[in-house]
Amino acid sequence: MQSYSNFCNHKSAVAKGFRIVFGFELGTDVFIKQWLKGWKIELPPRPRHDPDEEGWDVGLIVQYWSTQLDNDELSVVELGCKALSLFAVSVYPRVSDLARLARDKLDLSLASSMRFRYFGTKELRSVPIVTRQTGISRVTQHRVCPILAIKAYVDRTPSPKYVRSDPVHPFQHVFMSQVPYRNTGLHFPVGSQTCSRWLRTIMDRIGIDRKYKGGSMRMAAASAAIDRGVPIDVVLNTGRWASWQVFDKFYNRSRLQSSAPSIGLTSLA
Repeated sequence: MQSYSNFCNHKSAVAKGFRIVFGFELGTDVFIKQWLKGWKIELPPRPRHDPDEEGWDVGLIVQYWSTQLDNDELSVVELGCKALSLFAVSVYPRVSDLARLARDKLDLSLASSMRFRYFGTKELRSVPIVTRQTGISRVTQHRVCPILAIKAYVDRTPSPKYVRSDPVHPFQHVFMSQVPYRNTGLHFPVGSQTCSRWLRTIMDRIGIDRKYKGGSMRMAAASAAIDRGVPIDVVLNTGRWASWQVFDKFYNRSRLQSSAPSIGLTSLA
């Protein structure tokens, strides 16, 4: 194993197999939890990209969609990619968070903003609950407004053709499969790998180096926000980072690298 993160990828695959075949959650076993802690000490996580890399320009995503058709003229497939990528640029979530954006917790009734919540994000996976409410403001250019794109996508992915309810937890997903299930013709919620693939598809269109995966949107968008002057504590809270140290080590590619602010920990309740 090259790193703890690689080990966790294999662990996740094995754990899912045990869950499906035997109905047993490996992560609840005391001895296995202790073993995993030992692995984390021996092979600690490392940044995916060199700290000296500047990342890539997420402004190209916005520029790309500004040259495309309006929301009502896009196909549902294109509209889904647009809504997902503009939302990711705006609030820099994990791709797993994108898959857990709760449709039934969206508040699209406000004139100048949208309120949203995730269900059971990474830091809350041991106690899967809905996160606290977070907001995002409208932008003046309607064609690249993430709120308008999400609203249009939600309106065009209704029940019963789109099965939005999570099969396990009590919430409804926003993003749905682009291709219907062959036997039923129904569309089901997408997972984190599909969200990452959608992001990478748009990144391919604007010429982003293939070494960057869809998940790198989180790094690039948050770093760009800091460079634009967004307060660091706002960036940490929006992206749901527990501390500046974690963000700076793994994600920060802004011009303010290693300039730790005196803000302490953020609240992720």
